[in-house]
Amino acid sequence: MSIRLIAFDLDGTLLKEDKTVSGRTMAALQNAADRGIYLVPSTGRIYDGMPDVVKNMPFVRYAITVNGAQIYDVKEKRILHRAELTRAESEAVFAYGRDWEALCGCYQNGQGLMEEKDFADLRSYAQNVKAAEMMKQVYRPLKNMEKRIFDIEPTIQKIQYYFREIPERNRRLPEMKAHFPNLEISTSLPNNIEINSAKANKGLALKFLCGYLGIGLEECMAFGDGTNDLALLKTAGRGMAMANADPEVLKATAYHTACTNEEDGVAIEIETCLKEV
Repeated sequence: MSIRLIAFDLDGTLLKEDKTVSGRTMAALQNAADRGIYLVPSTGRIYDGMPDVVKNMPFVRYAITVNGAQIYDVKEKRILHRAELTRAESEAVFAYGRDWEALCGCYQNGQGLMEEKDFADLRSYAQNVKAAEMMKQVYRPLKNMEKRIFDIEPTIQKIQYYFREIPERNRRLPEMKAHFPNLEISTSLPNNIEINSAKANKGLALKFLCGYLGIGLEECMAFGDGTNDLALLKTAGRGMAMANADPEVLKATAYHTACTNEEDGVAIEIETCLKEV
C-alpha cells in the first residue's frame, strides 16, 4: 500500500534539539510533497507556537495541534475540528494540581495563558534556556488565571504542568491518570504533564483528517517520541517511534526509526519509504 499522508510530531521528532530542521529532512519532506503526499505536523503546541521553519513550509496544508484538540487548515486559515476540555473538567484539574510544586499553563482559543506569578518564575522550571525562550513566546501572563480564563471562553484546549524536578513529575503522572481516567493525560517533555479532553488525541485527529480527505489509515505514516504521540503511532498504518522516544513509546510500538531526531531519523525513513514506491 502506498503512503498518501505522513504525520510527524515536532519536538524530539522532526526538530533537532536546537529547534531547527536539517537540510536533509527538509529535502525528504519536499520530495514527499512533490509526489502528492500530505505532510501534517502533529504537535502538542498551538499553531502559532510552532516554529517559523515549520509554519513556513509551503507544502503544509493541514496541522494537528494541541494534541489533537484542533485541526487547522493552513491555506484557508480555518479550524476543521475542535475537541476541548469543558469548564467542569478544567476546574477539577485546576483543583487537583493547585498545591503542586509546578507551573500551570493553558491553551485556549489558540493562545497560551499562564498565571502571572508562574510566568515570572518560568525560567527555573524550564529544562533549558531555549525551552524558557519558547515558553515565553507561547504564554502570556494572566492574574487569577483559574477564575478569569472562563471569562474569555467556556472551554480550554489543554492544561499543562511543568515540574522543576523530573522525579516529582514521574510521581504525579500516574496519580493524575488514576484520578482522571476519563481524560487524555500524556507527556511530551521529561518534566511535563499534559491534560486534554478524552476526545482529543493525535490518533483521533488523524482519523478525522483522513475521513475528511478520503484517505485510509493504512495509507498513513507517522512519527513521534512522546506518550502524547502513542495514539497517533497506533492509528497510522505505519507508526514509527523515534529511536530517542520515551521508553513507554518504544515498548508499545512495532516500528522504530533507526536514528534519533538529531541524526535525521525522520528523513531516513521517508527516503526509504519513497524508494519502495
